[in-house]
Amino acid sequence: MLNNNLNILLNRITKAIKTLSLLPNEQIEYLKELGTYPCNEELVLEFYDTYDAFIYLLLEYKISKDELFLIDKLKQLDYCLSILSDRKSEIWNIKSLNNDDWNNIRKLSLEVLELLKNKINEKSI
Repeated sequence: MLNNNLNILLNRITKAIKTLSLLPNEQIEYLKELGTYPCNEELVLEFYDTYDAFIYLLLEYKISKDELFLIDKLKQLDYCLSILSDRKSEIWNIKSLNNDDWNNIRKLSLEVLELLKNKINEKSI
């Protein structure tokens, strides 16, 4: 049962991180589809809907060095998003999606996605 829950969370967190990695114009389209445009906060909220539970369940297993590296990268992404969250409200407007903070989040999200793809391909979770 634990393995099944972890796989569900793996799929959810992968989807959320894919959304964080999208180009600004793709994120805008996504937000319009969700109905939250012009507020981009939903991009971060989707990540946090799964992050803590995924880390918790992952740590329940005997984890490898690769999984520790994945956890480290996820924590880096969490840190970048928390810094973003501490900023003024203008960061939550779509106009900010082109700034350096969001570009760094996209870059880190792509790195995390690669690690997650490896986990999905291994089916070792």
